[in-house]
Amino acid sequence: MKWRLLIVAVLILVVGVEGVLAWLFLRIGLGQSDQVASVLSLLLAVITATATVTGALRQRDRGTNLATTPVPAQLEAATRYFTGRAAEVARLAGQLRRSTTAPTVVLISGTAGVGKTALAMHWAHRSRVHFPHGQLHVNLQGYHPDQAVPPRDALAVFLSGLGVAGPSIPEGLDERTALYRSLVAGRRILVVLDNAASADQVRPLLPGTGPSMVLITSRDTLAGLSATTDVTRISLSRMPDTDSLALLSKLVGTRAEAEPAALRAVADGCSGLPLALRIAAQRLAENPAEPLAQLAQELVETTAMTALSPTGDSYGAIRTVFSWSYRRLPGEAERRALRMIGVHPGPDFDAYAVAALTSTTLGESRRLLTELARANLVEPRGDGRFALHDLLRQYALDLAGQENSVDEARRRLFDHYLASTSVAIGVSYPSLRTALPAVASSAAEIPELLGPETARAWLQREIPVLVRVVTTAERHLPRHAVDLARTLSRHLDTIGMLPTSTAVHEAAVRAATRLDDPAAFGAALHDLAAVELRRSRYGPTREYGQRALAAARRANDSRGQASVLLLLGLAAFWQGERARAMAGYREALDLAVAAGDEPLQGRIWYGIGTVLHDQQKRAAAADAYRKALDLAVRHRDEQAEAAAHSGLGRVAAVERQADEATGHHTRAIDMLSRLGDRTMLVGAFWEHADSLRDLDQLGSARDRYEQALDLAQELGDPGSCALILNALAETLLRQGRRLAARRAYERAAVAAAGCPDDIALAEAYHGLAGICVTCHRRTAAWRYATEARRLYALHNHPAASTLDDFIQQRLRRTRVTGRASRAESS
Repeated sequence: MKWRLLIVAVLILVVGVEGVLAWLFLRIGLGQSDQVASVLSLLLAVITATATVTGALRQRDRGTNLATTPVPAQLEAATRYFTGRAAEVARLAGQLRRSTTAPTVVLISGTAGVGKTALAMHWAHRSRVHFPHGQLHVNLQGYHPDQAVPPRDALAVFLSGLGVAGPSIPEGLDERTALYRSLVAGRRILVVLDNAASADQVRPLLPGTGPSMVLITSRDTLAGLSATTDVTRISLSRMPDTDSLALLSKLVGTRAEAEPAALRAVADGCSGLPLALRIAAQRLAENPAEPLAQLAQELVETTAMTALSPTGDSYGAIRTVFSWSYRRLPGEAERRALRMIGVHPGPDFDAYAVAALTSTTLGESRRLLTELARANLVEPRGDGRFALHDLLRQYALDLAGQENSVDEARRRLFDHYLASTSVAIGVSYPSLRTALPAVASSAAEIPELLGPETARAWLQREIPVLVRVVTTAERHLPRHAVDLARTLSRHLDTIGMLPTSTAVHEAAVRAATRLDDPAAFGAALHDLAAVELRRSRYGPTREYGQRALAAARRANDSRGQASVLLLLGLAAFWQGERARAMAGYREALDLAVAAGDEPLQGRIWYGIGTVLHDQQKRAAAADAYRKALDLAVRHRDEQAEAAAHSGLGRVAAVERQADEATGHHTRAIDMLSRLGDRTMLVGAFWEHADSLRDLDQLGSARDRYEQALDLAQELGDPGSCALILNALAETLLRQGRRLAARRAYERAAVAAAGCPDDIALAEAYHGLAGICVTCHRRTAAWRYATEARRLYALHNHPAASTLDDFIQQRLRRTRVTGRASRAESS
């Protein structure tokens, strides 16, 4: 992939975007559309990988003070009392003297609990001085019972550590890998990939060039990695007896000298596994009054009871120690808590979740977690959250599988998350309260989510857990999956988590299919269609939307039908099909009125206003926007209120009422900024720019377009990028900056073709045709104009007839005068 990206980048440098577009025209003519799609995807990858740099340069030009590139420090804490492994530490140190042009890759492999992570963290902390540009770390959870961390998610952690803001992180794996490798190239960074499962999980996380070092830990030898990467392998065996005794002595303290034989017996029972030794030492330390020999005998008896030999497999030895610690817990309540926690599907959890799992009070849940943490059976993560080591999770699941209460505990947990999420969404988005699925109250206590900021903070913390709940509930409790996905849909859309939204709503579609519930099926398909619309992928939007509409009609769901028709109307509007959009809006409005859903009516009135404004029916558009505004204010739908203000600002600008226009746009932008809705903020910046252009404030309009463009690039929205670039190009032309306008149209063409967005692509070609005419480049102008006309005609767009006149008259009048005007290079 990286070589193909490089080839496309070189092509752009040599022949320019216009040259590449000319090649695409030729291939289309030859019927080689597969090559066209491939090159377009690569062009988009190149553009996406440079989006962060472009945005930074623009901010610099506007006078923004940019912080220097951060130095990441993501390493976990080093293990206390690290012991032994002198030979392995020396081998790692020897890797520091390797090549400065290619990354050094070291794999530490070994059985579970043998101390791979401890060795990696010990050496990494000791060697930080050799990596002045920082240290990156991710736990890939390769052997997590539920789900390993995908490379794409791991790259998000790395890019965030390298200073890339969350919304600025590209969407695709290839784009993230390209940006990551660009940022670490030439920098001396240590990358720790802990608990990897496969070579495929690791490859995208390896730097491409430069003096970085990568330290991988895995239970697997990752043999496939050697096919593409030079790997130094360190196989970690169990600790020798002397090192085991030394570590246990450090952990136990003065008691070790008093009872050496008993200490050796404990060490032998732990089979040279550091994890087992540490857990055993914790139990010994917590029983200072008992003879060490008595506890050692208990460990031996536990081993016998579980029929596990100390020389058997590593999980068996660790299970023995887990069993010992488990049996030594104060009571059955603590033991049951550990078993139930194993059922939790998320990466971490809090006391509220444990209270739901165990059917106890919040206070009792906190006490149980304190006991489990004291026994080293759960790991405190700060801020009241805890996690389980993957081996402990497996152990807890094994124990939980032996009783009949697991299904009921899972139901209580999912009830808790569904009820809490419903409250959080209702507080954050008051207008949605009547539209949310009806959910039963949680039998367990839920957090106090009294204000929007508190509710959104809770959602931010719990999103990784809630996503796992949806995907797990799909198999076990499909109704919970459907309702939770539906409840989360607006929030996921607001924060721009498009890939996560897709995974959640696809799970909801499968769950609704299992339920044979057409209304739920239609709602899930509607939410999938909304994600596709955000991506400017109009084909899938219509496909999902039509299926959702059919399902809503089967269910006699008026509100569901209205929501889908609104969505399809938006897709039609952005594809230039104004009549179809208006017909869909009118039908949706009738259904929303019948359903008594006033917030939805307000959003439909906004859509009607956009069509009327586009048809230059200013008074009617203003009336529609005011109806939208009134309903939004009445139901505290702040996002819809902001959209209505943007619409009224556009009408005021066309009527040359500058102060009124500015007031409306300022309110919209301030409101969306406060809400953190970056997706809608793109549109607010964009509409403000349109108004500034209508008011002949071209410099300010250009700045606003570039602000909207930066944000759309950060959110990975190529369709909006294309439309904004077309508007920016028109503004640049009015400023007399023809070369800059041509480049903007070329970028718009690439972005639009990648969606694909036929109308945005046609507008870009239309603009390029006009520029080519002024430069006396008749052949290029004819090529652009005819392709633009074809695209317009596909959607019955009125601009097709305009281009007929352009092609037949203007191009025929144009005479070739030899070389293009040199003014284009000014």
